[in-house]
Amino acid sequence: MIFWRSVCQPNFVDRLEQYIIGNYQFNNSYTKKTNYWSSYFSNGINDESITKDLDLFYSEHSVALTKDVGVHGWMPYEQHYWIQAYSNTTKSHEIHAHNGQGAIISWVHILKAPKQKCFFFIDSYGEKHYPEQETNDIFAFPSWALHGVDPVEQENCIRIVASGNIRLVKKLWK
Repeated sequence: MIFWRSVCQPNFVDRLEQYIIGNYQFNNSYTKKTNYWSSYFSNGINDESITKDLDLFYSEHSVALTKDVGVHGWMPYEQHYWIQAYSNTTKSHEIHAHNGQGAIISWVHILKAPKQKCFFFIDSYGEKHYPEQETNDIFAFPSWALHGVDPVEQENCIRIVASGNIRLVKKLWK
């Protein structure tokens, strides 16, 4: 399912981790639905320096990604991203896809990974497939691909990812 991959080490991971640890409790009562921390579209982060670094970093990477896959320059698009964090005291992220509202490319950046592989794709037979996913890996896949996240098993470990969608904002054809 992955059609683009890179490895990158941003300079904001330690500050982001400390922000998350300092501002949120990881326990099974955090949210009724998911029990993981999410900054949906990064608006849950109140540290302006982290938000500025995130915006710049992922804007640059969306340009690189879209150039590499041949979308940049001929199809207007926009990017939305969010940050999620999980620990062994939180639940997983249920199976889902991102193909609504014009999303064509989805991506995940593993900012901090546990030893286990948590992110998976689901094939047509309901089988899970785990791509390589180490700290600093960033990869893109079709937005229609079903995927999810297993619970973190490792104690005293926080899994932190940035995820996003690149979506069309205007058709160039009739």
